[in-house]
Formats: sequence, C-alpha cells, structure tokens
Amino acid sequence: MNEAFITQALQSMGETVLSVKIIRNRFTGALSGYCFVEFPEQSSASRCLANVNGKLIPGANPPKRFKLKHALYTKPPDPSPPVRNPAAEYVTAFNYYSQQFQQMFTNWKYDQKNNSYTYQQYGYTADTWPAAEELGEEATEGDLSS
Repeated sequence: MNEAFITQALQSMGETVLSVKIIRNRFTGALSGYCFVEFPEQSSASRCLANVNGKLIPGANPPKRFKLKHALYTKPPDPSPPVRNPAAEYVTAFNYYSQQFQQMFTNWKYDQKNNSYTYQQYGYTADTWPAAEELGEEATEGDLSS
C-alpha cells in the first residue's frame, strides 16, 4: 500500500482526505504497518473512525480490514506571530550590558595630564600605572619583534 492507495480507499467510502503519511523504518525503509491520515476537520476524522473502522479495505489483496485509532498527538494550531516590543528589548539589552560590563567601566580613568580618558590594565593600580611614554617604547619594540 502507498499513500495514493489509502487516499483512494478512504475516498471510495465517502471520506475527504487532506494527506496521508505512511510511517517507515528510518534505517531500512520498510513499512512499519501504520500511517497518519489528515482530515479537513475533527468531525470528519470522528465520522471516519466510526464508519470505516473494521471494514474491508477496498482493493486489498489479500483482504484486510481497516484498524483505525485517534492519534494521541494532533497538529498544533498555527501560532500567531509574537508581538515585539522594541522598548522592552532595548531595556533588557541595556540591563544585560550594564550587569556584564559594570566592572569594565570602573577601569576607565581621567588623566588630567593628557586631558583624556585611559583604560587601566589588569594588575595595575593607580599608583603603579605606567605613563603613556613608557608604554610607547615597549609597544614599538614588541610589535617589531613579533
């Protein structure tokens, strides 16, 4: 049996079928012996279950009977798109940023001598902070040797 055969069999008994999904073994591809049939509405599925269950499958050789059950899981309705609130997203992002990087803000110091802000490196304190001139020489030498 394939999807077209099952669809045709149910339609010959007066049922409207939207889709048929035959379940197969994912490794071997062999038929697992059951399928899922989708109907246009719940009442059609209930009517089919009551009227068709146990009847002979038309055109089946050897003769077999329908064994129908309701699926335990039904398709969820299409969810509506979530409502975006840009202001709330901004506040959430800002709170996250300020919590994560609050420590970093305390490392920026105003240098009155150069009239600018500088960033205090890890391990240095305000007393042991090297001057920019001292770092300039070491940075130039380090860049050339790399």
